[in-house]
Amino acid sequence: MDNRLSFNKHVNNISQRAYFKLKSIYHYRYLLSHNIKKILTESLILSIPNYLDIVYGPFLTNYNKFKIQKLQNSCVRFIHDLSRRDHVSQHIAESFKCNMAQKRFIHLSCLIHKLLVLKEPSYLTDFISLRRDTHQVNIR
Repeated sequence: MDNRLSFNKHVNNISQRAYFKLKSIYHYRYLLSHNIKKILTESLILSIPNYLDIVYGPFLTNYNKFKIQKLQNSCVRFIHDLSRRDHVSQHIAESFKCNMAQKRFIHLSCLIHKLLVLKEPSYLTDFISLRRDTHQVNIR
């Protein structure tokens, strides 16, 4: 981890691993069906940036966000057999329902819901103080 919490090395490592896995299954693109390609990309490739994205997500620079989104775009091109110059925005909505920034927001929202409503995980709920716990004035 660097001293500025930019996670540049982490994002570079993520993208290298993910592109390597995409390249390894790219040779079989004509043998695999559309649904199998989608399952493979979701489980093998896009699971890499989704893992712990609530930790590094708020600290990403625009360039790193772009790199992660480019990875999803490459997966969409693999799934739909698109060329490098074809637009992928309509295919992202069709294949994955949301882009990578929206996925990071959903994962963070789920964590906050678990912390506030379910009180899980307990090691994180100890660090949260709610306004109603510190503010004693009843204002109508």
